[in-house]
Formats: sequence, C-alpha cells, structure tokens
Amino acid sequence: MQTILFPDPVAAMHQRYSCRSYDTTAIPQEKVATLQHYMEALRTDDIRLAVVSLDHAEKIGTYGIIKNARQFVVCIVNSTLYQNTPEVCGFQF
Repeated sequence: MQTILFPDPVAAMHQRYSCRSYDTTAIPQEKVATLQHYMEALRTDDIRLAVVSLDHAEKIGTYGIIKNARQFVVCIVNSTLYQNTPEVCGFQF
C-alpha cells in the first residue's frame, strides 16, 4: 500500500512556510563543531559540505533574499566532473 504524504498538493503549497529573515545571533561554536564533524563523515573526493561564517550579517540574493544570516552550510563540488552541480549536491546529501 502506498502512503500519500500530501493528499491535497494545492493545500500543502498554500500551507508552505519559507523563512528568509534570521536573527543575527551566531550559532554556538560547539554546535558548529558537531555539524562539521558530521559533514566531514559525508565528504568524498569530489563533494563536501562546509560551514561558512561571516563577520556581519549580509543580504544574499538566491531564490528570494536571505537577510541577517551569518552562517551557512554550503555544498562544494568539483564542477569539472559534474555539469549538473546543484542536482549532485541534492542527491548526494
């Protein structure tokens, strides 16, 4: 029997919440270290995750604008091996 996660996809779309404005408080270093430990375990020769920290909050344009974030998890891919880099990050992790 197949489980239906969203019996009404249109209703699910209307209930969706997207947050792009954040508090400027930095993530405590011990939590960043724990996150980095787990990300290192996922690392391959071609793909890795990293935490990027900024000295001050920035507005970064992506799909919308991210405001006040000081730390990000980024996916770094050897783009000479992959032409579909965003998909590689998504499927890898």
